[in-house]
Amino acid sequence: MRTRMPRVVVLLSAFSFSFFAQGQTRNPVTSVVANDKSARLALKEKSSVFSIDLSANVPQTISATLEGKILSPDDKVLATASIPIQLSSTPKRFEVLLDWAPEKGLEDAASSRLFYEVHLDKSPTPAIFGILSPYALIPDLFELHFLGLDAVGMGRTYVARVWATRPDSEKPVAGVSLTATFGDEDDDNAKGTKAEARTNSRGEALLTFHLPETQGAPDDEELDCEIRGTRGNFQNSLSATLRYWRRAAVLLSTDKPLYQPDQVLQCVLWFSTTNAMPGPSVLCALSFTMPTTPSRSPLTRKPPASALLPRIGPFRPPRN
Repeated sequence: MRTRMPRVVVLLSAFSFSFFAQGQTRNPVTSVVANDKSARLALKEKSSVFSIDLSANVPQTISATLEGKILSPDDKVLATASIPIQLSSTPKRFEVLLDWAPEKGLEDAASSRLFYEVHLDKSPTPAIFGILSPYALIPDLFELHFLGLDAVGMGRTYVARVWATRPDSEKPVAGVSLTATFGDEDDDNAKGTKAEARTNSRGEALLTFHLPETQGAPDDEELDCEIRGTRGNFQNSLSATLRYWRRAAVLLSTDKPLYQPDQVLQCVLWFSTTNAMPGPSVLCALSFTMPTTPSRSPLTRKPPASALLPRIGPFRPPRN
């Protein structure tokens, strides 16, 4: 009997401890889950809307508060707002309206930070918080790239190739509305100095200018070209400085209209870089020998030793 009594007592004590321990079990701590990959910052005209998917490990809905802040690089609060929410085990999307928009475009979006936190009802400590970059959250962000000649020929057609990309990934951005202007954009009478286009699925667009004819544009005069892009409520722009390219005029004059095989064709090439064509800038005398039999080969050029003549006085093209 002495050997069995201690065993019975030990078993009863273990049973009693397990029973009381189960009776004192606390409820599990509520945890909140935030899907940062789903976060977005949609731009309005002078504000923005922060949205994110939230959920909690609870059998029933619980009350909470979602707060969002926009911080400057020196941690200054630029905008703040909060809303009451109801969390459940099923993820739901919640939105907070913030009185902030990137006034300086990409510069403000890249330097600012978005701070959010979720407080459960009557709890001063946030259940979850996070710091995100507006640079990556705004879906309409883009930057512009420009490719074109650095000279403008008045009276000609100028084509500029522009493409838009995401600043954080270089992926093409479609649907960007482009407006480009040469010179003073407020001059409504300057026809041909404005062009509009829209980027395609590859993020590319062609801006075509049919520039008017002008008189006396000097070679060293520069012209500013500004290209503005808009997608949603986000705007970005770039500018380039071009120079005038004088329009050249060429006149070829021969000594007679028809030639026989083996005859020498003599011509005068008249070239001017002035729009009004007052006189020749360069006068060049050339000679060609007509082929004996028809062929696809080019004419044989036999210029004289002094083919390039010096500049002479006023030149009048011959009349037919």
